[in-house]
Amino acid sequence: MQQNALIDSATQASESTVAGRASVIAGSYVDCVLVQGRELPGVSAALAGSPELEGLKRESEALFLEKCRALLAPFAPGKDIGVAGLRAMLGAAEALSYAAAVDEISASQAKEELLETIVAMVSRQNRPGSRRRAAAWSGAAAVQHDHTAGPRVGTELGPRHARDRSPRSGGGDGMGRG
Repeated sequence: MQQNALIDSATQASESTVAGRASVIAGSYVDCVLVQGRELPGVSAALAGSPELEGLKRESEALFLEKCRALLAPFAPGKDIGVAGLRAMLGAAEALSYAAAVDEISASQAKEELLETIVAMVSRQNRPGSRRRAAAWSGAAAVQHDHTAGPRVGTELGPRHARDRSPRSGGGDGMGRG
């Protein structure tokens, strides 16, 4: 993944601080999306269209999120980064990068806002051992595909995540509230 290569190279030259690591992640993510162009969000959405491609997308995301967790965890008060925080970071990264790609905001605005979002997220991670590992998302057991109901999150992520919350299955509102 081009993103991971950018992060690896930028990490070598960055400050070993939460802001330094957040800057690497923000800059690498936004730059990668801008290089790929406006069509990247459409490609990402298309990957969710089939169970096999959704699995590949989630595996790629899990690798990226685990890399981010490893870079940021040493700076968190609890020395750990939870899945909810990582997912919030990824959502912000996707939205801000897309906004920059369609010239709604500048690349520097996207990077700065994402950096601030990451720093704030890391500062809230204060309970050691309370996270669910990003690595649990990859692999066959983490995403079980039922071709009639859509992807189901496996029980490796914990009992409260065991049922499908997708709107297609009637298991909730799709926002994790049901």
